[in-house]
Parts: sequence; C-alpha cells; structure tokens
Amino acid sequence: MQAERSGPWGRRQRSVRYYISSRPVDAAALLTLVRGHWGVENGLHRTLDV
Repeated sequence: MQAERSGPWGRRQRSVRYYISSRPVDAAALLTLVRGHWGVENGLHRTLDV
C-alpha cells in the first residue's frame, strides 16, 4: 500500500507499507481494516501523551 502525507510547511512524504494477512480481502476492505488499526493506535498515543 502506498501512503502519502503532508508534513510541516506543506512538505509531502510518500512511503510504501506492507501488510501480511491470512484473510483474503479486497482493496476496500483492506483500507477499512488498516484505517481502523491506525485509528486505535493513534488514539492510544494521544491518551498517553496528554
């Protein structure tokens, strides 16, 4: 999966991320799973940082 994000001062950063799963999923389902995972992950960091 390719990811692109904007950093400070509008700087763009692109990266390739690899995911391993034993579950056969299509692209839309994989996107939902990945976003769900990172939503939980980011929420935990927010809680710990505050």
